[in-house]
Amino acid sequence: MTDEELKQELESASEELKNLTEREKSLTKPERKRRTFLRMKMLVLERLRDARAKNDRNAEFSQTMNYGLLTTLGEKHPFLMMFMKSKMTVHL
Repeated sequence: MTDEELKQELESASEELKNLTEREKSLTKPERKRRTFLRMKMLVLERLRDARAKNDRNAEFSQTMNYGLLTTLGEKHPFLMMFMKSKMTVHL
């Protein structure tokens, strides 16, 4: 993924997330799942962008792999989504 594609993915995910959160009525269950997916996607893309900026090849590879798993299997397999979510949380 090039830097331009990364920027476009971030913008499209951000806009779709914005459209979901600015609704007046409450979200349905599929919409809540989509919102969770978009948040995770944005988190991975932001970490990928940061890794590239720091020239950290290990972090970049890890986030690229996370993005691939998330986009190919994430929405279809809820268990994988929960696993990815637990791996992406920041432990302080």
